Amino acid sequence: MIRRYCRCWVVVGLLAIAGCRPEGDPSPPVTPPEEPPVVDPDPIGDSPPIDEPPPIDEPDPIDVPPPIDEPDPIDVPPPVDDPPPVDEPPPIDEPDPNDGPIVEPADPAAGGPTADANGDGVVDTADYQVWASHQGTATSAGPAGGDFNGDATVDRLDYAEWSRRRVAKRTWYVATDGSDGNPGSEQAPWLTIRRAASLADAGDRVVIRPGVYTTPANVKHSGTAEAPIAFVAGGPGVILDGSRDNSNEGFSAQEKRHLHLEGLTVRGWFREGIAMYDVDGLVLIDVTVKDCGIRRHKWDHGVSLERCDKFTLYRVTATHNYANGIYVVDSDDGLLRQCTADENDGTDGSDGILIQNARDIRLVACSAARNGEDGIDLGGFEEHVGRDSYNVAMIDCTASDNRDDGFAVSGTNGTQFKTHDVTVRGCTSRGNGGAGIQVYQRASQVSLEKCRFVSNLRGLNFHSSAHDIAVVGCVIRDNRAENLSIDSSVKNLTMKDNVVD
Repeated sequence: MIRRYCRCWVVVGLLAIAGCRPEGDPSPPVTPPEEPPVVDPDPIGDSPPIDEPPPIDEPDPIDVPPPIDEPDPIDVPPPVDDPPPVDEPPPIDEPDPNDGPIVEPADPAAGGPTADANGDGVVDTADYQVWASHQGTATSAGPAGGDFNGDATVDRLDYAEWSRRRVAKRTWYVATDGSDGNPGSEQAPWLTIRRAASLADAGDRVVIRPGVYTTPANVKHSGTAEAPIAFVAGGPGVILDGSRDNSNEGFSAQEKRHLHLEGLTVRGWFREGIAMYDVDGLVLIDVTVKDCGIRRHKWDHGVSLERCDKFTLYRVTATHNYANGIYVVDSDDGLLRQCTADENDGTDGSDGILIQNARDIRLVACSAARNGEDGIDLGGFEEHVGRDSYNVAMIDCTASDNRDDGFAVSGTNGTQFKTHDVTVRGCTSRGNGGAGIQVYQRASQVSLEKCRFVSNLRGLNFHSSAHDIAVVGCVIRDNRAENLSIDSSVKNLTMKDNVVD
């Protein structure tokens, strides 16, 4: 009964949906009820809800490796500013322990030696006058007595100290990023040392910034004793390089006066590195000359001074030049102090330091090693007829491992002139292929005092009519062939208080 009843209602419902009604039924059509919103039924009925798994396209962040194009910040070095090109010396230029130049005129307020003789805070002509009035004296007065470098003597080194500290009339600048069309100011420097050498005048100072300069320089003007022209390095690494040149000297001057060159390296020039002819009052400080004489001529020296009076070479280094390292001829009243000449061996005639036909010359604490002939040679030269060489002193100098003699003192084979009044004091000569010292060719009035001549082929070698020689308080030992080689032509030889074994 219940089942039949349900069937009837189902039929009536279907007819109503179809818009029909049973035949003979007077009642109006039945409007079907409005369907409720469809609700997504629970797919599994009355079972409890289950947590949905995490989407498979969202992996745990822990499992995601860092991007390979993003390295750990600690592996990335901090950015470094590119150094200016002028601070990069060429690869072939090896640092040299003697290359540390005095670069800028020192400030007297910074302490240490000062050239302010009168204490007015300015280094000027008045201070030069103090030096000039005390030159050649010993003093304990310091700057007030003209002793500007603190060694208790007033000499050329004090003048050099005054020159580098003085107030310049004008200061010019040269830099590798400059232009020779510039005014040469600190903000707009020149490009070449040659430009500065052609324009600088008495009292001027030229500051050369670090870098490699490749054009030769020839000085066109003169300074004066009270107003020299100075060319100074503005920092380490100022190089005048001639490797691209096939005809010139590096830095030169003819018939000029009072030039001051400080802190430069001159290298690789076809002829001499520094060539000075008839230049009085020259000052070279902390200058290195190397690898010059590319044309391989016997006169291509590292530093060449000819007819240059009143000169000062202080801490000058000459190495690997074809001819002599330092050559001084026909020049008077000069000082070489703490100069070094090594491995100048392009020819068998290459001496470390050669002084010829010169007068009133002092070499103090100089050294010469591994040169093609002698270490330091004091002597005459046949081409310079009628000029004696005299009053030359070597003090505390060293000569070692040279191909021939350590020291040599000679006149000439002829009779044109003589070499005399030579003093060698406190010097050492060792390991040389010839004699520790050779005195010959009529050299005379030679005094050897408190020197050491050891481990050479011969200790002393005197011959060729040398005469009036005194050897006092010297050590002569362990020389390979003989300690003493004295020719019968030698006259008036005095030996006293020596150690010979």
